[in-house]
Amino acid sequence: MVSVDQQAPSQALLAWLSWRAGALAPAARVVVMTTPGGDDLDLQTSDFAGKVQESVYPESFGIARVTRGRPVQAIVLARHALAVEPLPKAYAPGAPITIKVKSLDGSTELSLLADDENGGVVEERFAAGDGGAFSVTHKAPSKPGRYFIEVTGLDSRTLQAMPENPWRRTLLWVPVYVGVPEPAAPDAFVQTPSASPPDATSWGSRVVELYDEARAKAGKKPVATNGRLTALATERSGVVARAGREPPPDVVLADELASAGLPPHDYDQSHARVDGVADYVALRLLQPSARRRLLGAENVVVGVGLTANPPNAKGEVDYTLVEDDVEPAARFDAGQDRAKVYAALDARAKAEGRAPFKHDEDVSKVVQQFADEVCHGIKRPNQMKPFVDKARGVGDKYKQWGTPVWRVGYDFTRWEESSLFTKSKEAPMVYAEVGICQGDLPGKPGASYVVSIQYAP
Repeated sequence: MVSVDQQAPSQALLAWLSWRAGALAPAARVVVMTTPGGDDLDLQTSDFAGKVQESVYPESFGIARVTRGRPVQAIVLARHALAVEPLPKAYAPGAPITIKVKSLDGSTELSLLADDENGGVVEERFAAGDGGAFSVTHKAPSKPGRYFIEVTGLDSRTLQAMPENPWRRTLLWVPVYVGVPEPAAPDAFVQTPSASPPDATSWGSRVVELYDEARAKAGKKPVATNGRLTALATERSGVVARAGREPPPDVVLADELASAGLPPHDYDQSHARVDGVADYVALRLLQPSARRRLLGAENVVVGVGLTANPPNAKGEVDYTLVEDDVEPAARFDAGQDRAKVYAALDARAKAEGRAPFKHDEDVSKVVQQFADEVCHGIKRPNQMKPFVDKARGVGDKYKQWGTPVWRVGYDFTRWEESSLFTKSKEAPMVYAEVGICQGDLPGKPGASYVVSIQYAP
């Protein structure tokens, strides 16, 4: 499966080979070497090892050499985000699928996304254990067939930089076979992919067209496109192509999306080496997280950018493709949605054996007014002293006042509203008020702001 000009396998074939071999880490780079003599392969390997760049992610690698005929060697480097306990490929219908992993790259809040027998995607959260261990048990579908399972987690770098809008990335993506044997041959789209447009500058629009065809079958309207989002994806594809290795994540991607006019409710960025459009889209829609977003979301905006990679010995070129998918944050109604935050806070109080929070209408107006002033640029988000002084002045009958808690992000509905007070070291009080708004905050256009304070007689 190696061409004479050392061209690596297609992305689709590489994925199938990984599944067939039982690899649990997605391949990040494939290097193919060929030479008239075996000694030259040793020299090439040594030279490659001396030049390879250090990865920003934990990695593993595999190497194989064939010496019959013309010697050929392949080196596969793979991102190794999870240590996975032995995971069978085959299961009986309805059998439990237990997945036990340990995070190696600091990813947190792991989730399992799995195909169901109706073409949908189900999600289950992993239970966290000691030392970065996570586990989950999922029931296999009752209908025989091939199903994909995917593990995602919050990227530690973006979580640190943007705790309210971190990037949830794929850590594991493999097929399981329920009541059927694993096929010995690749899928038809891998063996005979459809022809791509001869003009590669139209590949991005063709990707979108194929998504729209799949969405139409699912009863959804076409995806939206955005010139600024496409420009972001194109710029990123150039960074990835020039890096030679997977570069660090763009930790402020959510801010960049917002600056492009798309404050995100949820978002994803994927990149791949592509030599054809149809097999790229087919692979993408086999991935549960991508399929759920691209075929399930009512409103999704897609930007696709491509950068040509250096040509091989025959002058053939493939491309580095970056795809940005955004589910834009919805506008909210402060009156209605503030009630949802109160409900979440009361649910937390009930879970802790406490009574629901009480409220004072006058203090509540002060809190909401402060939030509105922040979103209108009159006050800074952290300008707490005048806010507390005014609240105390209105609520002078209350003698105990907690420290205000505030957050800025792009979609407050993503947040654990009930966690507003979780980082507070103060004991819960009897009263609590919340203010929320949306506006162009410093460095965060179209952001959401929430502020809350506890108090008691």
